[in-house]
Amino acid sequence: MKILFFLYSSVVFVTSQFPIDFGFGPPPGAFDGLPPPWWGRRHHHHHVRQAPRGPPAALIIAVRDAKFGHLDERSKRTLISSCSSGRVSCRNQPQTAVSKRALIFDREFNIQRKFSSSSQPTEIQRKLDKVFEVKKQLLVSSGMNTVSPANDGSFEDDVLLTDLQSNSLLNSLRQNGRKKRSIMFQEGFPSQTWSKDRAIPYAFDVSLTPANQAIVKRALFEIESKTCIRFHYYSRRPSMNHIYYVKISSSSLWFTGVVIHETLHALGVIHQHLRSDRDEFVRMEWANVNPQYYDHFAIADSKMFSTYGVPYDYYSIMHYNAFAAAINPSKPTMTPLTQTARFLKVIGQRKQLSDRDVELLNTLYCTCIDKNVYCGIWTLKKFCNSRSNGIWLRQNCQKSCGFCK
Repeated sequence: MKILFFLYSSVVFVTSQFPIDFGFGPPPGAFDGLPPPWWGRRHHHHHVRQAPRGPPAALIIAVRDAKFGHLDERSKRTLISSCSSGRVSCRNQPQTAVSKRALIFDREFNIQRKFSSSSQPTEIQRKLDKVFEVKKQLLVSSGMNTVSPANDGSFEDDVLLTDLQSNSLLNSLRQNGRKKRSIMFQEGFPSQTWSKDRAIPYAFDVSLTPANQAIVKRALFEIESKTCIRFHYYSRRPSMNHIYYVKISSSSLWFTGVVIHETLHALGVIHQHLRSDRDEFVRMEWANVNPQYYDHFAIADSKMFSTYGVPYDYYSIMHYNAFAAAINPSKPTMTPLTQTARFLKVIGQRKQLSDRDVELLNTLYCTCIDKNVYCGIWTLKKFCNSRSNGIWLRQNCQKSCGFCK
């Protein structure tokens, strides 16, 4: 019934009653009330649509179906070697992960008690255990079942999964491609987007100081000033679905860019470097990636999440920095393939929305719809105006192809 923003270190966590979006714009997302939908009038729950029938064969062939949890053999061996060599103690929990989970549990329990006096600590522990189960299954699906993931209560470092989202991810990982990978559209799976015709409600927890609140309002103002999205502040917790900003630690760092980043998660936008075309723009330095944090880099399932045809963006506020989850923090875990020296300093910026961030938000919230989750990929491959496929795409990919009236 709400979305909670937890700020730990320099990370904001969101929980709500909605699944969070793992995409670059939902399709087509996840939190205990978390992302994609993330805010907006009452979250508008999209019903899962059946995939439109009859995509031309050329379009089907052109789709690169990146499976969630898939990792090539060379990359897997490189990651595992960090465990076998002793560079990382892959079976033991990092103390930072233990402390982080404890903080998340404590804050969420206190918050849940405000919403419901019947909230039980065992329920929160069970939910956090389910997140850990997702991360373990992700490693198993990637062929790294000897690695114990960081049991820190979060997914991708700043995402808190709802039970619905965790179950959805577990099902996807356990299928592991066994089902026919048909063209399946879900503009809102396992997430939803907020209503496009009402302002998104939000409120503050008492853990936010007046200065913290001012930063949040500045972040929301930037989003409003560049998109059609609107937010509405409630001095008291509203009865409808809403975003609830909470600060976990008094030592946490608060600034506008971090709040924008987490707010975009709540709007259904996932990390940029998890796109299915990531490897065309970034080289993963697996030898320097801590295997226990593999979930930070696992490419999202392309049949669940859409790019809406917006090109990969080094400037995106949703991109990780080049040294995320590094074993050796002086060396990168991701290296841009274009103008390396320049973009090493750019990726991970938390100053402002990039032009393509704005384009994605406006495409997601301010236009018509796509009927197929692969529309974004086909748009990037420039199929929209092709003679052989253009008619079908005009009917089924209006949002990504820019055919909205």
